[in-house]
Amino acid sequence: ELTRNNARYWARRLAEGSAPNTHIPWSVGLAQLTDAHRLAWIAGEPLSPWMEVLRETAGARHLMALGYTGGIQGYLPRDQQLPEGGYEITRSRKMGDEGPGHFKPGLDQAVREAFQRLARAIGQV
Repeated sequence: ELTRNNARYWARRLAEGSAPNTHIPWSVGLAQLTDAHRLAWIAGEPLSPWMEVLRETAGARHLMALGYTGGIQGYLPRDQQLPEGGYEITRSRKMGDEGPGHFKPGLDQAVREAFQRLARAIGQV
């Protein structure tokens, strides 16, 4: 029933000329707490393997990370998880208002570059 309802929703939106987005702005942030401590955040629900990327790029000896920020709904997988499929990777994407399509590879690089820019902007520890 959920799949049928979702198909009706998207059929109606497409018929009205409202195509799914091909780009979803996904907010991230980085704050300096002390000389050795930083707080990183990623909108939506970042899957746990993102912590590895944050540790590599956020430039802090001690890092705390938060998800569920920025008002974006949905899971954010890493590139290596895309072929796995499953609820968090593909099925939940069909439920969002931004479009039923799947993420394309390139997520890792985009997030890595964003956190590298943020780390440079607030200065390396």
